[in-house]
Amino acid sequence: MVTQNQVLRTLSAPESRDRIEAVVADPRFATRGAIAREMCKVFNFTDARGRWQIATCVKALTKLADRGRIDLPAPTNNYAAGAGPRLLPDAVPMPDNLPDAVRDVQDLAIVRVTDDTQRAVWSTLLHHEHPRGVTKFCGAQMRYLIESAHGYLGAVCFSAAGLRMAAREYWMAWSDAQRKDYQHYVVCLSRFLVRGRCKNLASHVLGRLLNLLPDDFDDQYGYKPWIVETYVDPDWNGTCIKAANFQCIGQTAGGRRQPGDPVESAKALYVYELNRDWRQLLGVPTVELRPVRQPDQDIDNDQWAKAEFGNAPLGNRLRSLRLVKSAAMLADSVGRAITSNTAFDRAAIKGHYRLMSIKPETDVTPENILAPHRMRTVERIRSQSVVLCLQDGSNLNYGSRPVCKDLDVIGRNQTTTQTRGMHLHATLATTADGLPLGVLRCSYTDPTHGPLKPKAQRWLDAYEDTCAMAQEISRKIRVISVMDREGDSLALFDAQQRLGRVHLLVRARTDQRLSKNRQLFEMISGGKDAGRIRIEIKRRSAHSCARDHRIATAELRYRQMTLLATPLAADPVTLSAVHIKEIDPPPGKQAIEWYLLTSLKVQSVSDAKQVIEYYLKRWRIEEFFRVLTSGCKVEDRAYRTALRLQRSLAIHLVIAWHLMLLKLLGRSVPELDASVFFTETELQSLTD
Repeated sequence: MVTQNQVLRTLSAPESRDRIEAVVADPRFATRGAIAREMCKVFNFTDARGRWQIATCVKALTKLADRGRIDLPAPTNNYAAGAGPRLLPDAVPMPDNLPDAVRDVQDLAIVRVTDDTQRAVWSTLLHHEHPRGVTKFCGAQMRYLIESAHGYLGAVCFSAAGLRMAAREYWMAWSDAQRKDYQHYVVCLSRFLVRGRCKNLASHVLGRLLNLLPDDFDDQYGYKPWIVETYVDPDWNGTCIKAANFQCIGQTAGGRRQPGDPVESAKALYVYELNRDWRQLLGVPTVELRPVRQPDQDIDNDQWAKAEFGNAPLGNRLRSLRLVKSAAMLADSVGRAITSNTAFDRAAIKGHYRLMSIKPETDVTPENILAPHRMRTVERIRSQSVVLCLQDGSNLNYGSRPVCKDLDVIGRNQTTTQTRGMHLHATLATTADGLPLGVLRCSYTDPTHGPLKPKAQRWLDAYEDTCAMAQEISRKIRVISVMDREGDSLALFDAQQRLGRVHLLVRARTDQRLSKNRQLFEMISGGKDAGRIRIEIKRRSAHSCARDHRIATAELRYRQMTLLATPLAADPVTLSAVHIKEIDPPPGKQAIEWYLLTSLKVQSVSDAKQVIEYYLKRWRIEEFFRVLTSGCKVEDRAYRTALRLQRSLAIHLVIAWHLMLLKLLGRSVPELDASVFFTETELQSLTD
């Protein structure tokens, strides 16, 4: 392996100063290039092919001059003098008669840029058509033009990789010394411009480039790179990057590159391994980018708070540590004030209230508090083959807290007296058997943007968030978003057809219009039933909707349906419909009748029964809200602003999940040792 010369470090060393000053003062070396050439001879700066590293040395000397360490002659280079790249007088003409598919492109060729004419075309293309234009690229570079019989189709540049990125260093698992010696084996796809609209052209060209790059690099620089990295802006999907088998390993930090530069958003960091054996060559271990966690992992009292809240992005490491401590104390005093904790710690309690009341403009947001738990939830999801993402909302009543500011109106009585509180909309992930895996998302205020009315937009936003989560897991895992009647919207099924990653299962509320003037409910409920099933109906005790627990016998029907296009769905939506209707309900009780719509394929009675089983697990989120309100008593929390309540709620959402998981694990796995759930002190108090 070829190690990288540390040119700047060598020239910056105190012992090098006298030698540099002697060369700079010598009248024989009147230009920066001449000085750099002599420095290469003095310090033996050569590349893998034995050539002097003049350009690298010029850059290092320029940095020393900018720092005031040395005095250099004025630059004579076109770029260094600020004149910019050499461009053609006019923009490069657009391709002529470009086909719709890459297979029909004539004489498609990827040409390495080697002469001034090609460089001018390359620079002109990037200058006029690439969003980031053309600039001075660092380090070893390879430039390509995409040519065809139709004209120039694009321009590409590979250059030196970023100096340091946390996500890349974690994935590569190399030491700082290894990074300095071998970073030149990582190159950056810094510009990738493809012109015109031609299906699969970008991914096809990128695949061919990755095959050409190692040999071209070896021919030019004397070694073959191991890894190509590139960055995808949040406004782009990076479809061609993914199609070329790049893998996402994290994000850049964002911010400013240089003082005075505009702030850049964090970008997705993708890598492609040109040499699959690079880890063996470096002697570094394989890093698991997508860890898998079992549902019952780290659920004991000593570890769970650290696992679910540790390293929360609150802008300060001490705040993250405080969050872990607060969560553990709140869990030890569930349903009571934190001051009732058996291990009373005045400083810790004071720190908790300070964390909850910190200024709104800080990073202590409900989303950031919940972020580590969401990550752990995704890890638990990776251990499953089928995951249900249950959506629902619940009104939290804080009418007894008149001093709390910024609360919403959640109800009115007959005298128009307003009830103040918050509407909590949450997504709870569970296994196919209903074992809770964690809370993926929560929101407290109605959305202000979107195609639907605010109350309906909640469901669409949560579904799109579930689709975003699904990008972090294997496509072999089936993810199903399950909703009650409030989520019934054709816009949701239209989104499912567009995104396609997460299936939908919704109980229908609206009798949608079908072709030939038929209606959904009429179409599916008519005709002979496909069989009879027995289902468990959960107890409900909400005012006039009171319902007792019972086992119901119901008729089962299913069929494929195509709902007509509407303003909410530009195209017709094809889905499966499952209908069940209870036979002989108890005297005085209304028969259960459900119309379930799903993107899952239902082609048999067993498929229909499976869909019903999935929907019956929706009651888990009802139980979750009951644990939150009755068990954790979140409506008894007294804070002066809605934001402080939301911060507290984010913690209690995780505590409620933890309590619910312990309860269900205790029922499903009674042979588990009690020490998994309780500390020694708690076990002693139970046995005394």
